[in-house]
Amino acid sequence: MNVAEVIAQLVEMERAAWGCDPTAIHSMVLRVEEGVLELERLMIDTMRENVLLRQRLESCEQHSVIARPLTPVRRMPESRVNAS
Repeated sequence: MNVAEVIAQLVEMERAAWGCDPTAIHSMVLRVEEGVLELERLMIDTMRENVLLRQRLESCEQHSVIARPLTPVRRMPESRVNAS
């Protein structure tokens, strides 16, 4: 279910309950709609952050592979090899 469907259902609920206190019902529906829209904004922000974090991770992985020099194997000095 998407946000538009939720809002449409809330409007239907408002119409069905119109016989009650319409101002109170309308106020409740508006608060719920605002909450749904805020959740949608948070979801969009989270998705954007995820994209940026993924890009940073991929960038770090690429840099670590490129920046990691091949270290030559250290050899023991001859004097230590013979001392053993």
